[in-house]
Amino acid sequence: MPEQREGTCMALQIRSAIQDKNLGPILGIHADPTASERKKAPGGSCSAVKLGLVTRLGPHCRYKRGTNGAQTPLWPEVFRVTRRNPVPPPISTLSLRGPEAISATARGLDMELGPLNLYLAFLTHTNVQLYTWKQFLQSIAKLPVKVRRFSIRLAFEFQDYFLAFVTLDNVFQPNWYLPSGPIPFELSIPDPVHTWLTFLDQVTQAIMARVNSPSCQRDQVLAIQVVRDMKIFHGIGIYVGLETFVMAGISPFLTEAEVFDCPSRTARLCLAYWEFVNMSYSPELWEKLLRPAIHRGVLAPTVKQRKNYADWLVVYGKDRIKCTFREASLIDKYIHIINSIHQDGNHGIFHVRTGHEASLFDVFEPARIRKSLKPDSQPDLGHLVFGNRMWVQLGRSVPSVLDPLTHMFQSRGLGDGAPTYLLEEVYTSLFDDSRAFFRPTYSYHDRHQIWTMTPVFPPNSFPTSEVALNWENEYSMTLQEVLTKQAKQNSRSTSDQRHCLSSELGDKQERKVLVLCWPPYSSRFRIVEAHERESKLFKNIVSKNTTDVAIGPLEYCGNGRMVKDSHGKLILTVCWYDPGSLSKGLVSREY
Repeated sequence: MPEQREGTCMALQIRSAIQDKNLGPILGIHADPTASERKKAPGGSCSAVKLGLVTRLGPHCRYKRGTNGAQTPLWPEVFRVTRRNPVPPPISTLSLRGPEAISATARGLDMELGPLNLYLAFLTHTNVQLYTWKQFLQSIAKLPVKVRRFSIRLAFEFQDYFLAFVTLDNVFQPNWYLPSGPIPFELSIPDPVHTWLTFLDQVTQAIMARVNSPSCQRDQVLAIQVVRDMKIFHGIGIYVGLETFVMAGISPFLTEAEVFDCPSRTARLCLAYWEFVNMSYSPELWEKLLRPAIHRGVLAPTVKQRKNYADWLVVYGKDRIKCTFREASLIDKYIHIINSIHQDGNHGIFHVRTGHEASLFDVFEPARIRKSLKPDSQPDLGHLVFGNRMWVQLGRSVPSVLDPLTHMFQSRGLGDGAPTYLLEEVYTSLFDDSRAFFRPTYSYHDRHQIWTMTPVFPPNSFPTSEVALNWENEYSMTLQEVLTKQAKQNSRSTSDQRHCLSSELGDKQERKVLVLCWPPYSSRFRIVEAHERESKLFKNIVSKNTTDVAIGPLEYCGNGRMVKDSHGKLILTVCWYDPGSLSKGLVSREY
């Protein structure tokens, strides 16, 4: 699913492509019918719809797209023929005025088309391309979906160009709306870079809504999953979530309460997301990553260019993480403590992760969120990150005006003095500019892939002592009870779900044994190793050079390809088996 950076980069791509072009009015709308629409279509087996070719829509079109139960029309209702509207205005009433008419949200694009606007929610795989008439009509339109290997969700026909939104699965949500009417919900979500205080205010509202909800099991659900589900963090999905947590120095295995009951961790999370979004807007990303991959308006990255996106990632899909000396030292010390906790588990000792007695700390390198911590930057949460005293020791000052986040924590009795889970002695300076060090990453699988710079917590590591005692009471069984349970289960699933500790208790003559089964918390995260791990590395997914996609703005589908002819000249092709650009001989050679 496209996340924050993909949407932002798509908007940049369109704006650049149409910068010097006068597109004029929309002359038509084209789309690929779904399998069910092709089946129901009238006409013979050789009709364009039946053959799976892209179709020009019209005012009688009833096609809908979107999530089940909430689908919306492809053709705008005000331009559709109905009993009440027998002669609707022509679609040419709509026009794309220029680059300023394009804007992005974390999960979609908004287009101002004059009397009507379109917000296109990506939902799953999405890409955008600007084709010439020749490219669209002689290449795209000549091939069925199965051959070209992507679908045309929606293509706007202009005098000289087609602006097409392409996908692998034809799943997306078109939302047509009046400029003067209610806007789609996604457009109301504040951008952290452009509306920082509004963003923080809505973060506090989202946190407090869950704090005050009796149904939220905040000491059990993972914080990273809660963040993905929060509307205010709309741009955080699988990979952006992991990237943001690593930048913030927060383990992806921490619970919701462990993160959002801690001022430092919450502030670091917000600052890391600000940093990630800010980088998406940077000219550097455009100049070094996107623009070199665009050829005559068509996004056509080479395998090497696609691999370059790994340079913009911290941990996701990478076999090692680039660190400062301080961060590498923190990782080494963290792993040493993790191993010690594991050893204590063999003796029935549990550890807690919260409060001043916490046995673990956060591996946080401020250089990862450098811009958000600069003195002149809009985000000013350093006093929450480090605590007032330490922030002043680092040469900074505590703001006199409270931001929404600080105000919320003070109202909850979690003001200055709350644990930061940072090793204070290592932060003698704010930023560490030492040369690069490397440490291996860890990869796991729960419901999704997890890439991290530190391993999962041992089974005897608990958020709080209360949680530990509750687990101990629930999972204490006699040896016979455990053996009976194991006999009923597959041995593999049992070993995956439980880590057991046996110890003789009470009267030794009775040989009564109590088995304390540590909670199956850590075993829910299956470690990914060897060949499976190699196959999931970003560079290896890209190297296959198929329709498989990794992550980032150069991925997904519908990309063009640069092909060399027999003389070594590069030819831009807009789809697989491109009949408008390649000779039959080149098609046979390439495919």
